[in-house]
Amino acid sequence: FTVGDTSQAARVVQDKLMSFAARVERMNNATILGDGTTLNWNIMGVFVGMTVLFAIVIVAAKAAGRKAAVERGRLTFQQDGRLSKPNAMGSAEYEAVLRGWVTGFA
Repeated sequence: FTVGDTSQAARVVQDKLMSFAARVERMNNATILGDGTTLNWNIMGVFVGMTVLFAIVIVAAKAAGRKAAVERGRLTFQQDGRLSKPNAMGSAEYEAVLRGWVTGFA
């Protein structure tokens, strides 16, 4: 037992779904490696160029960031005598909070 919806809105939705299914079927049936196909070198060139540019930017950023990090680490070690993140609580800070020597702001 089923109830069929024959309204205009249901037909529009069904037509849209059938159109989408037909487009997907055409994409699935496309022959990419056929004899008559050609490669779009513009698209391939843009893709390869952007990939190479992205890789160069990453390598340059890592190289520059490493120098800055090493210099900051040296300075921190010279000032504090140890390497630690300035925004991380160490054991001494954690003990001060637990003992109530430091209060938080409400």
